[in-house]
Amino acid sequence: MLKISATQLEGFNRLKQGKIGLELLWRQLLKLEGPNVYMEQGTQFHELLQADTVTPEQCEPHFDFEDITQARTNIDYRCKAFEVKLRTKIKTFDNTPVVITGVADQLLPGKVIEYKTRYSAFQYEGYANSMQWRLYCYLFDVPTVNYKVWEMKLNKATGKQNVASYNDFHLHEYPNLEHDLRTAITEFAELLKRLKLDKHEYFTFNEETQCVTT
Repeated sequence: MLKISATQLEGFNRLKQGKIGLELLWRQLLKLEGPNVYMEQGTQFHELLQADTVTPEQCEPHFDFEDITQARTNIDYRCKAFEVKLRTKIKTFDNTPVVITGVADQLLPGKVIEYKTRYSAFQYEGYANSMQWRLYCYLFDVPTVNYKVWEMKLNKATGKQNVASYNDFHLHEYPNLEHDLRTAITEFAELLKRLKLDKHEYFTFNEETQCVTT
């Protein structure tokens, strides 16, 4: 059975929007490129936000302790449901079942929280037009996805990333959300078939063993 992750679907969404080309999407889908420095920094930032406590040493080499301490004031630690993974089925418009998967940075009652770091000017439209939050509303059965976005700026004197701005906003489900999601999944599934990737291990789900191959 075909399996599609939130990250893969968002890559396809960026292709449709003209933000990336087919060759780059191919490389991303097949994991032909390792994480760049911004991805590595973003991973560290997430880990620092989700940790029980943080020390100055843990913030090295990319962040200042004061910035991380301030960023952590925006997190609700009463619910430590971090990195919550789920999968479920959805049908394409030709009635083909597809397994969709996703990982919520944090799951709270009634909403998913997504942490984002970015290294260019904040643009709300980029998040509002994303398929990620639409998939999360369906997958986690919540009406809202709350994005917390920290815009970073390199401090050339220290070589560290400092928080330049913080944006906190909510995106809400709407009547045609499932239709829009199914449209994107149907189109992406068709592309995977044309590229002969539908049988690749990255996109298959073993229903007998209930095991998602990675």
